[in-house]
Amino acid sequence: MMYTRNPYLRLKRTSITCWLPFSICIEKDLAENLGAHWWEAFYRCHPIEREVTEARELDVVEYLSREIGERVAGSRQEKGAAEYIAAEMRNLGLSVGMQSFRFVGWKPVRLPSVQVVKPEKRKLESAVMLFSESTAPGGVAGRLSKAGTCHLVEGPFEWAKYSVTDQKGTAVAYVLGRPDGPAVPFPLVGMGRTWGRAPYVAIGQEDNERIAKWLDHGENVSVRLDVAGRLMPGLESRNVIGTIKGNTSSEEEVVLSAHYDSAYFCPGADDDASGIQATLSCAKALEKKILTRTVKVVAFGAEEYSMLGSQYYVETLKEQRLLSKVKGAVHIDMAGVGRSMYAESLPDFNKYLEKIVANSTLKDDLNIIYSDPHPSSDHWPFLKERVPAVMFSLWPYVHWHRPTDTHEKVERDTIEKISRIADLVVTNIAKPC
Repeated sequence: MMYTRNPYLRLKRTSITCWLPFSICIEKDLAENLGAHWWEAFYRCHPIEREVTEARELDVVEYLSREIGERVAGSRQEKGAAEYIAAEMRNLGLSVGMQSFRFVGWKPVRLPSVQVVKPEKRKLESAVMLFSESTAPGGVAGRLSKAGTCHLVEGPFEWAKYSVTDQKGTAVAYVLGRPDGPAVPFPLVGMGRTWGRAPYVAIGQEDNERIAKWLDHGENVSVRLDVAGRLMPGLESRNVIGTIKGNTSSEEEVVLSAHYDSAYFCPGADDDASGIQATLSCAKALEKKILTRTVKVVAFGAEEYSMLGSQYYVETLKEQRLLSKVKGAVHIDMAGVGRSMYAESLPDFNKYLEKIVANSTLKDDLNIIYSDPHPSSDHWPFLKERVPAVMFSLWPYVHWHRPTDTHEKVERDTIEKISRIADLVVTNIAKPC
């Protein structure tokens, strides 16, 4: 298990009693990055009797998901997470830089609501669709009808689409029905975000199936839908980049990565604090080796905004004509719950991976399923530019993008298993001396 050694984030809470001409008792949450400077200087100057409570160190998953919590891209919490990860990388002996980028985000103003009026009164569980337009206060009402399928991500995230049509026959809003789980926040991509803009709300599998059944039976399904959000221009996120220098071919690179932001209203323990912990654990092992090629250890920001951090990283290398130096990329997204790990890549690279793992002692650690890639995480921008890349991910996970994605559910031994597999693959690509 990896624990934080970050000097200003080490203890969750500390109680300090100071005996001076008068007695004062100070309680500070060191996780707010306030404690290390003032009390250590104070301790050197004055005799102090210290009572330390809850002094255990927090591992990466617990710190990111519990002490920081929701880490939406562009937020103060996401920035704090980036600074924490940078400090962790430095503690491992990596040289660290930040790659900042600006983007247009979206923020909910009113939480979504979908109320069925006919054929029966029922409030549906709903979730925001990032970049949705807003209804007027009080919402819009209309008749629900099937409008096809919304391809949020080709393959894994294709959701039923229903239009809300007013008395004039105009579609005034849309409902997206998730086919395989509860309603969760998710970004609109293309349709609804860049073109065909309108109010959108997501519902979960149970309500989706109920609505489909009503419509198939010819029922008149009427709803009232309310949602409000606003675009947020000028937000800033950043990629945290640690470097393990190669020995003889240091101009060539292998990227090892995970993302550290989270979805709205989600503490993001498995998605993807677990990936960050696996990546840092792998980096710790790699840093002790002598490798031919340089390894870039990257914590990507703004993944939940359709992979903005990794897209910026890859596009920047492409513009600078440096992308050809990247010889492979290994991305870890959701590494903490389950026994079946998807290795998502192109067929030729998957054959290479399968051979590496089959010849190792790790082949029995997890059930590995080699599958075709989808534009679902930070491996995709590399694959799109024909850089060999793979995503390791445990799926499905019932708490994905939910407030219940908390650190207690994450299996630390599973994280270490994925970390060891990533170490094996990165080491093979980076070529030991």
